[in-house]
Amino acid sequence: MPLDGIVELYILSIFIMPTRPPTLVLSQTGGPLYQQIEHQIKQKIAVGEWAAGDEIPSIRQLAADLSVSVITVKRAYLELEHAGLIVTQHGKGSFVAADVDRGSDVFEQEMVGHLEEAARLAATMGMSQREIVSRLRKALDETDDVRSLPKSSKESV
Repeated sequence: MPLDGIVELYILSIFIMPTRPPTLVLSQTGGPLYQQIEHQIKQKIAVGEWAAGDEIPSIRQLAADLSVSVITVKRAYLELEHAGLIVTQHGKGSFVAADVDRGSDVFEQEMVGHLEEAARLAATMGMSQREIVSRLRKALDETDDVRSLPKSSKESV
């Protein structure tokens, strides 16, 4: 009889455990895990999902949520600290840095790097400036098309 009570307790614990969606999503083919974490946190800051002063998940909590090593998350947080995007206060946690505009600055620098790399690649391929601009416009149009789709249509794209 006492064993039945323990089994019921475990079953009850499973049903009342809080479930929350993962904060970030990692891919095995998306590059080093710490860079994926770093990039997604940068993105959350840049779009304002995480505002200045907001507490971000602890290193241990995020590592557990993503099923990765604490060392992996720690490396991502160190990179973000060096970029000035987050601050860590020992005993209190990690927070989005007070200078929120930095998030968009980081993405602007990243975008410029991608555009420069695309221009170098296009030049190597012998593409004209007109063709490069045409392809960029086409990419922008496709991005606008995806943004204008109703939510249910986006999932099937």
